[in-house]
Amino acid sequence: MRSQRITQRYLPGEPHGHYALFAGHEEEEPQTLMEALSGNLREEWKSAWESELRSLASNDTWVIEPLPANRQAIGCRWLFRKKDDGRYKARLVAKGYSQQFGVDYQQTFGPVAKFTTIRLLLALSCENDWEVDGMDVKTTFLNGELEESIYMEVPEGVAIPENKRSIEYQPRMACRLVKAIYGLKQSPRAWYARIYTFFQIHDFTRSDYDHSLFINYEKQVILLLYVDVTCVHVPVTVHRSGQCRISYV
Repeated sequence: MRSQRITQRYLPGEPHGHYALFAGHEEEEPQTLMEALSGNLREEWKSAWESELRSLASNDTWVIEPLPANRQAIGCRWLFRKKDDGRYKARLVAKGYSQQFGVDYQQTFGPVAKFTTIRLLLALSCENDWEVDGMDVKTTFLNGELEESIYMEVPEGVAIPENKRSIEYQPRMACRLVKAIYGLKQSPRAWYARIYTFFQIHDFTRSDYDHSLFINYEKQVILLLYVDVTCVHVPVTVHRSGQCRISYV
């Protein structure tokens, strides 16, 4: 049986017919670095792009070296987005779809909290008047260290060091990735391994029921991971009356 889809039509005089006209006034996000640096908002996009370059450099994300004869470099591209709060964001993303299992990656995993855990924590926070806050970790995946040897094409706009610009090396130069970047299949797993070690050092216990849930029973703090977003729950009544404490999960 074919599904029947009801299509609602609007007359030209109705206000719905003008929505597309208003959307056309907004400048589209650039698709390439060239578009970003040559458009009307080139100063905003250039500032965002340079900020991303500084983050990549400060984290020692890669080493530019000759590409081995038996390896292929995966591609990459720049993504440009304007956030809802008005910020301009540039991100270097690897074309992870070209990675080969057993060569460029082994295992994949993303720290995504279960929806039942999220609903439970929100319910407990409302019931017990807990403080709830959230934070977005900047350049999250750059904190993860790679176990595999991955070669990526030199990104557009990134200069090759002077001592590696000879003609014999130029055609085969590539970035050997040291840190995980967005787009790689194993980046979420590398980030989780790094943050899990950090939580262990600071006496957080991982829940056996949800590996994205971490609790510090001494400091009475709950942390919930959703990829690169962290939600923090604190039972403030502990400091006020001492009546509400986190039970073991």
